[in-house]
Amino acid sequence: MGRDGDCHEVGGKGNSGDSGSGNSGGGRFAGAAGGDDAAHGPIGPGARTAAPLVLMGHSLGAATALTLTLENRGELAGLVVCGTPRRIAAAQPDPGLATLAVHGADDRRAPIDTVRLWTAARKSVDLREYADAGHDLLHEPVHARVTADIAEWVGRICVPKDCRTLPRSGAR
Repeated sequence: MGRDGDCHEVGGKGNSGDSGSGNSGGGRFAGAAGGDDAAHGPIGPGARTAAPLVLMGHSLGAATALTLTLENRGELAGLVVCGTPRRIAAAQPDPGLATLAVHGADDRRAPIDTVRLWTAARKSVDLREYADAGHDLLHEPVHARVTADIAEWVGRICVPKDCRTLPRSGAR
């Protein structure tokens, strides 16, 4: 989410479930994966914004987002991964990039044990676990808490003209 209050989604899904651009009440979304919206949105090839950018990916999108951060070092202020799959275990995030992993403790699609090990071995990654929550945290009963935690974390790493890597919170 940018400082301007707009949410920018890159090649994800809107609330309607269709890929590409969508509007999820309150935020502006620009899909960079294709279509006319990619050319007009604030995110896309060669686009720049004054607001620090934080990329978020869910499930397979988390693995994809991690890959994008490695291919575009220095372009992002932070990364948020949610419902992260097992394949992330071998991935090495940019150690200079603040990263937040949010995960449901009862996720059966992507069990949390792999994410716990992955975050414990990386100082730049902070893990927030949610009891009684499964794979799709933003559609679970804990969604408001998850959203508030992500917003608080982004607010801490993205202050005007000063984005920095956060130390781990220690709270697990």
